[in-house]
Amino acid sequence: MAAKTLTINGKEISAAEGATVLQVAEEANIKIPTLCHLEGIYDVGACRLCLVEVTGTSKLMPACTTLVSEGMNIQTDTERLRKYRRMTLELLFAERNHVCAVCVANGHCELQALACSHGMDHVRYDYTFPKWEVDNTHALFGMDHNRCILCTRCVRVCWHIEGAGTRNVAGRGSRSKIITDLNQAWGQSDSCTSCGKCVQSCPTGALFNKGSTVGEMQRDRSRLEFIVTAREKKLWVNLDKLPYGWAAVPAATCRFWISTSFCSNSPGWCRSCTARLWTPKNIPRAWTSVSLRGRYAMRNMWRWFTGSASEQRPWFRLVIAR
Repeated sequence: MAAKTLTINGKEISAAEGATVLQVAEEANIKIPTLCHLEGIYDVGACRLCLVEVTGTSKLMPACTTLVSEGMNIQTDTERLRKYRRMTLELLFAERNHVCAVCVANGHCELQALACSHGMDHVRYDYTFPKWEVDNTHALFGMDHNRCILCTRCVRVCWHIEGAGTRNVAGRGSRSKIITDLNQAWGQSDSCTSCGKCVQSCPTGALFNKGSTVGEMQRDRSRLEFIVTAREKKLWVNLDKLPYGWAAVPAATCRFWISTSFCSNSPGWCRSCTARLWTPKNIPRAWTSVSLRGRYAMRNMWRWFTGSASEQRPWFRLVIAR
């Protein structure tokens, strides 16, 4: 693969062909603000915060989707860019109801952090104060559309990491919103696997764990990155090394960590992910939609499979990260 030579902020850099400006800047320790970018999923250039100036064109180019070319001269931090970025942040705050003082992500919000780093101490535009609902129908998670910035991280994670395709975008303009399946309540979704990846990917307090109060919604993005890396390297759990209590199933993996040995809770028991059963297609839906959560997941699953239907029990395995 041919190498490209370009200049970013006066610094000459070599980059691989096919790399984006954002990737090259990150490798060179040049900070470019982003909101919709997330490691492990493709970029769409939705937030427009990563705009950069490229010599030879009057347009501002999104760094996350612009491929490098030979001889490019790029500026990432100019007065013009700072003006546009602050305007974008102010419009995001004015478009919906972002009240940091009562937000579950207060102190852990990427939108809030960028506003502070860009010196945004007030909003120059009129607030629209739209009336958006809060979806608390899911057993584990909730979604507050008042805090959504339509970065589509949750949509891309759901489609291309979990593979469930539960989330999507509906509407136009200021009435656009994230929907579940065919615009139904999250708790009524048939496709949601309750994996929580969308919650981990959200940059604001729009997606949260139920029970979280002000400032308690912290996220660990390394879990998503680990899943992508493990899928590429085909890392699976060795049956001979499973902890005590897991012998009831032929294979066990964790939806967040893929292997129980990486669990940050107690050894052998994962409290933060949901176990989901996968069986052959000819088994009734009641067999394939059982979700168990918490310390006693394996014990309860074993009891379920040794119940009245034990004579019809099919070959099965517990697979959570596909």
